[in-house]
Amino acid sequence: MTPRSAVRALQAASPTTAAVIFMVVAGALFASMHGMVRLLTQDLHPFVVAFYRNLFGFAAVLPFVAHRRLGLFQTRRFGLHLARGLLNGCSMLMWFTALSIVPLADATALTLTGPLFVTLGAMAFLGEKVRRWRWTALLIGASGALFIIRPGFETINTGMILALIGTASASCSKLMAKSLTRTDPPAVIAAMLQFLMMLVTLVAAL
Repeated sequence: MTPRSAVRALQAASPTTAAVIFMVVAGALFASMHGMVRLLTQDLHPFVVAFYRNLFGFAAVLPFVAHRRLGLFQTRRFGLHLARGLLNGCSMLMWFTALSIVPLADATALTLTGPLFVTLGAMAFLGEKVRRWRWTALLIGASGALFIIRPGFETINTGMILALIGTASASCSKLMAKSLTRTDPPAVIAAMLQFLMMLVTLVAAL
């Protein structure tokens, strides 16, 4: 399948199907990034790695910023953008630190708790309804995460705690993004996040 035909197929698909495809691709890319972070933190401090990740991430959205003549930063909800940038920046710092401590497979598996945090938050703050089959899947994922955290009732280490807190923080960030999509286009949300996370991780790296 050529890139052009793939784009046509996505455009023809339902919004739900397209969203699922995007999430699967994003998950694969995040897993690849985790492997790179694990490798880089052998020689660099996790905070420095986090800053450069956001620096290059912001560079990727600069063409869109230039095309719109800074229109990507025009929003009426800057406070929520700022809170999300701070939360996501701290989440990334914790996650990158965890990846430098915990085995890559264990750290990645702990992301199974993410959907549970997102679902609980969506119910509490967005008023979404969750059906029985989804609760079953979430409980199975959470049970697997508990086996990873305490296999044979071993001592929980710092890396696992950081990974869990980082995952919970990232889940809160996703809920904020869901709320922001009601008023701001995705390009604005992405550009604001990259810019604010770059500043947060710069302070930590310094």
